[in-house]
Amino acid sequence: MILSEKEFTYLLALRSAPHVGNVISRRLIEYFGSAEKLFNLSARDLRQVKGIGTQLSSWLHDRTALVARAKEELERMRDSDIRGIHYYEDRYPLRLRSCFDAPLILFYRGDLDCLQGPSVGVVGTRNATPYGVRQTEELLAGLVDLKPTVLSGLAYGIDIAAHRSALQHTNGGGSGSWTGQDLSKRSYSGSRNAAGTRRSGDVGVYHGHPARPNEFSKSKQDHRRIV
Repeated sequence: MILSEKEFTYLLALRSAPHVGNVISRRLIEYFGSAEKLFNLSARDLRQVKGIGTQLSSWLHDRTALVARAKEELERMRDSDIRGIHYYEDRYPLRLRSCFDAPLILFYRGDLDCLQGPSVGVVGTRNATPYGVRQTEELLAGLVDLKPTVLSGLAYGIDIAAHRSALQHTNGGGSGSWTGQDLSKRSYSGSRNAAGTRRSGDVGVYHGHPARPNEFSKSKQDHRRIV
C-alpha cells in the first residue's frame, strides 16, 4: 500500500509522539484507519482503544508541533536523498515485519529491492586482525554462487571487510547496511566510502530519525536484533 505524502507526514509525526511506540502506533492506525485521522481525534476518542489510557493519549496536546516537526523532517529527507518505507507497504522487509515491534517506518538510501533475495549477516569487531579479515573474505568467497546481499552495521573492521569482499567476489549480489548512523551525516558517507559500497544496487537502512543520530543510543538493542 503506497501512502500519500500527507499520510506519510502524519506517520512521521506519530512515531515521534511521546509514550507511543511501534506496537501502539499500529494498533491505533488499524483501529481508526489512518494516521491522519488520529490527529483529528480527542483524547477521549483514543481511549476507546484497549490499553490506551491518559498517558498514551496525552501527545494529542502537542499534535500541531508534532506535525510541524514531521514536515521539517520530510524536507531534510528530500535534501539528503533519504526515502522512507512504512510497515504497511509491500516492499517492507518480510522477515522484519514478523517481529512484534517492527519499526513503523524505515529510512533508506539506495536500492531497497536488494533485501528481497538471499542475504547473510556479517557483524564483527571494529579492531579486526589480518587473520579475521582473511576469514571474512574466505567466508564470503564461499557464498558467491548464492549471490547473497551482505548485511551488516557498516562499522569499521569486519563489517567493512565483508562488504569489500562481497563487491569483489559476487556477481549479482548486493550490499546492505542496517546502521545506527544518521544516513545524512558524514559518518555514514565515510563508512560507505571505506566499504566501497557507493554503487547502484546497494542500500543503507536506518530505523531512527533521519537527522537524529543520537537516537541509536536509545534503540541499539533493536538494531542488533534486526541485523
